[in-house]
Amino acid sequence: DDPAVENGYSINSKNTFTVHYDSQDLRESRINCRLLVPFTMQEEAQTLLKQLMHSEGDEFMSIMPSAFAAEAADASQALSQSQLKATATFADGSTQSKSYAIAPIDDFEEAYRAYLDEERALQKEQGTTEGLEEPKLYTITEIVAP
Repeated sequence: DDPAVENGYSINSKNTFTVHYDSQDLRESRINCRLLVPFTMQEEAQTLLKQLMHSEGDEFMSIMPSAFAAEAADASQALSQSQLKATATFADGSTQSKSYAIAPIDDFEEAYRAYLDEERALQKEQGTTEGLEEPKLYTITEIVAP
């Protein structure tokens, strides 16, 4: 009853996972993959999250975008210290590997906070966030060995 296997992938170790061939649906217009990035929150994010936990109503809603953006900025910095390596296995059994660096855009925290503010305003005004485009917050660059 491993949820990973039920969702078409298996966790090989703390650092690797495999997406099984039969679980890959290239007809999908969007493929989601989530990475768990352990990180240490900086003091700013910790302070904002403590304020958030002890607030409610309008105060909570006004602190939330800044708190979440600061937390996400800390996580994005940890992610930028990592390398993503993808290995494809082809039908003939041959493989090809590539490595990538994932880095936050220069104004990550501000851009994410602005998105959260816009999301909150849309939800309040229209009761939905449908049509709100997610910001492009990261760059992905292939690492080519010299």
